[in-house]
Amino acid sequence: MIKTKCLFDPPSPDDGLCAVWYSSLAPSADLLHRWKAGNVTWQQYSAEYLREVRCRRVAQRLCRLLAAKSEAGYKVTLLCYERDDNPHCHRRLLCAYLEEL
Repeated sequence: MIKTKCLFDPPSPDDGLCAVWYSSLAPSADLLHRWKAGNVTWQQYSAEYLREVRCRRVAQRLCRLLAAKSEAGYKVTLLCYERDDNPHCHRRLLCAYLEEL
């Protein structure tokens, strides 16, 4: 099971393995800047973010590891500073990507 959570929320026994924040799984500074400035749509941001993750070797290793842990029955929680009710957060994209692996 893979879920998402805001890192400012209190820890819970339901969190399982928390992937705090790996820079290799974060969007590039350039992509994040363009998104925050309103220069790309969410659809463009999503496609570019996933392309970035797929192109990073370390990211791919982490993704396979997190997906394998989830498949083995471990709870995996992806954390981000964005509030959980924000639909425009990279961890939601990452969560969906991990579930497809």
